[in-house]
This record gives sequence, structure tokens and C-alpha cells, in this order.
Amino acid sequence: GGPGELVENGPALRGAEDLCFNRSLRRVESDPKDAVAYTSGSSLGAFCRERQIPLPSQSGDIFESSTLEDLLDVFEFSAGCAAALSCSSADPALAKRTSEAVRRVRKRFVDLERGMKKRSWHEAGEDADLWLNMHMGIRRRFRTLSEIVRKVQVENRIVKHWQHQTRVSKDNIRSLSKLSFTESTRINMDAWGAFDVFQLDQEHQRPLTQVFMTIWETRGLAHLCKTKRQKACAFVELMEAQYQQNPYHNRMHAADVTMVVYYFWSKLRAQASMEGYFNEVDLLVLIFAAACHDLAHPGLNNDFVVKTRHALALRYNDKSPMENFHVATAFELMQEQGISLLEHNHPSPPVGALRGRVIEMVLATDMTQHKQVVASFASEMSDNDKVQDVDKLTFEKLMLHVADIGHPLRPEAVHREWSRRVTNEFFAIGDKEKELGLQPMALFDRHRAPSLAKGQVGFLNFVVKPAWSTLCLALGAVGEAPERCLRENLASWEEEARREDEA
Repeated sequence: GGPGELVENGPALRGAEDLCFNRSLRRVESDPKDAVAYTSGSSLGAFCRERQIPLPSQSGDIFESSTLEDLLDVFEFSAGCAAALSCSSADPALAKRTSEAVRRVRKRFVDLERGMKKRSWHEAGEDADLWLNMHMGIRRRFRTLSEIVRKVQVENRIVKHWQHQTRVSKDNIRSLSKLSFTESTRINMDAWGAFDVFQLDQEHQRPLTQVFMTIWETRGLAHLCKTKRQKACAFVELMEAQYQQNPYHNRMHAADVTMVVYYFWSKLRAQASMEGYFNEVDLLVLIFAAACHDLAHPGLNNDFVVKTRHALALRYNDKSPMENFHVATAFELMQEQGISLLEHNHPSPPVGALRGRVIEMVLATDMTQHKQVVASFASEMSDNDKVQDVDKLTFEKLMLHVADIGHPLRPEAVHREWSRRVTNEFFAIGDKEKELGLQPMALFDRHRAPSLAKGQVGFLNFVVKPAWSTLCLALGAVGEAPERCLRENLASWEEEARREDEA
């Protein structure tokens, strides 16, 4: 038990009812003579033998094979004995062993906690590693001389390929129609299942601008920001125009991610337990990061641009080249247009700090950062008693990352359309790799990839669920609707995969 609590499940400990464990343990450690008196013939050895728990030795090595339940039992008994200081005839040697046992168990708990954090990504064994590596673009190193020779041979093709690519200038951005944003064009983003980005795109052809400006109007960001509403709208529309017509990484994806992070933010902010944690400045930073997180995406991935020595990989030294490109393009565009969307009327935080948060959030969407982003938030939740004490940037990174990979949290029809689109984009990348004489990973090879159903089962189980369940530690009831969608989507894919196996 903790300070001031009784050890109710151990043997009867006469005279210990009013004693605090922490105070008692300090007395044991400072004066072994003022130590544990085992009452009613009880002892740590008898207790362990009775429950078939390995008896603590001086070295403490037997704790390596003890189960967590055993450790808890020993710790509870040892702590209770340390509190039983009413008897004067204590055995100093026994007291010392008890004190050492408590310390060893404490250390073991810390080691177990750290170990579980490290192993959390490997609980599913090689399957989890396989799926994570495929989505993070991690490949094995060269193993034979022939592989190295083949690599050298294809490099000439790569160089010729990029020499013939045309660079698209920002001056070539197509002309934009004026967006007429009125009350009638506002969209419902308060109900999880009510938002369909594909329908929105068909109706307005500007889904990102519609989502961003609906949030702007709903939350009164015009009163917060120094940028006028019309300029803000024009800038977001200009950003949206730079999203290319990729199957997946397009303006609809940007709009969907922006909607999702707003949903999380608004629902969390409405909770009494989160009062004062989020404000409108946080919202502005979050939706801007979401809106620009895939800006001007060329339909490639980091693995491809690094392998082919793309200009982006050279510019950003192979470090998250796509994510660096997206966020840099957003701020370059802002500077070119003479707009500072992050400038606000509050005395703090400064614009530079907000810019830094946007950059950190967008860089965290790199799938190679997946484990770190999730583990950092899990550590924050473990180290703090209240969600309000969690580091805000760590929270924002995970919210944006989950929104980015979170189409399995959407209703089934929307999720399946996104699944089809991302698969087609992956195959297009794989085709480009084959044209250059490269061997794509199985997930990007239309001839070697698992079926759509089996691919999504792996993606949902080993990529989405660990990140989502970690975020749910803070979301609470806010996550009920997305969680329901995730379960239904996974069950649907698993049934489809089962039918494929039986066919």
C-alpha cells in the first residue's frame, strides 16, 4: 500500500495500523535494529514458500524469473513488514534483507516498465516489424557483391531520369476562381460520421478551403489573427491549388486531416477536465499544420526520392525530405504573398514559436517517426497524473499523425475509398522504381503485394491501432465514434481476407 494505507492482504500485522510505509521504510534503512518484527510466526521466507515464489537471495538474481504478480505479492508483504515496527525484538539481518528486497522490487518495476515500452512495438512479433518497415520504407542492406554491382548499374538510369524532368515553377500555378464563402457553404464537422470529403469535393472543388474557413468562421479566428479574412481565404485557396491530382496525397486528404484534428481539438476543449489547456492560438497552429502537411506532394515517398537522389533528398540531406519540402513550401508561399497567417493579437506566444511548432508537427508525420511520436506521448501519459500536464507539442504531434494515417477511423465507405486510393498511389511509385531498374518493396509492387483486404488488416493492426490506442488514453469519450468505425472496418477486412483464403 501507499503512504497512510494498510497492507490488507498480507498476514496479520499487529500494531502497524497507524504507521506510514514511507516513514517506516526510512526508519528501517537508517537503523536496522529498529526493524521488522514478523508476527504470528510469519516470515518473508514462509510467505514466499507458501505461494511458491522464489525466495529473494542476497544477489537478487532470482527476481529475473519472477512474474509481475509474484513481485507485487513480495513487495506488498515486504512493505507491510517494514511498517510493523511495534515489536522491539527485531532481527537486524532479516530487516536488512527485507529492506533490500523492497528496493530490488522497486527497481524491477522500473525495469519492467521501460522494457514494456521498448517491446510494445514487437508484441506481435515479426508481423508487426514487417508491416511497420513496409510503411516506414525500411529496407535490408546489401548482402552480396552482385547486389552492389546492380545498384551501380541502375544509377546511370536514375541520373538520366531526373535530367529529363521538368521543374514546375510557382509562377505556373493555375488561375484561381474567387471563392464565395457564405453561411450556406459551412459544413458540419461536429458529428464524426457527417463529414464526407469526397462529396464536399464534388460540390465545391475546394474542400480544404471550405474546411479551413468553416473553422475560421466558427471559432472567430478573424478576431485572433492580424490577417484579414479575405486574405486568409485567398491564401488557403492558393495553398490548395498546389496540391496535385494524386490518388491519395491531394487536396481532399489535406481537408480530411484538417477536419479530424479540429474534431479532436474542439471535443477535447469542451471537456471540463481540459479547461484552459487548449486555446484558439493552438487551434490556428494545428489546422495550419494539417492544411500544409502534404503541400505540393509529388506522389512519391521519402524512400524513392532518397534512392533516386531526387533534388529534394539532396536539398534536405535525406532527412525527411518530403515533410521538409511540404512545410518549407507553405512558409515560402506565405512570404511570397506577404501574409503572416500566424501573427495574432495576443501578447504571446511569439510567431517564431508558433512557426517552430508547425514545423515540428509536420516533420512528425514522416512514418520513420511513427514509433517515436507514439512512444513519446505514451511516456508523457505515464509520467503525468492529468492529461492537462502532458506536453502540448507532444500531444499535437500525435493528433496530427493519427489524423494523417487515420482513414481507418472514418466510416466504412470513406475508409474503403481512401484504401483504394493509397494502394494505387503506392503501385504507381513501384512502377516508377521498376522503370529505373529498382526493386520496389512488396507493398509497392502490384504483382507481389498482398490483397487489399490483407494489406489493410496488417495496416490497421500494426500501424493504426497502436497509435490510436495511445491517443485514446487522453481522448476518453471523444474517441468512441472513431473507435467504433475502426472496429467495424477491421472486422470487415478480416472477413474479406478470410473469404479469400477459403476461395
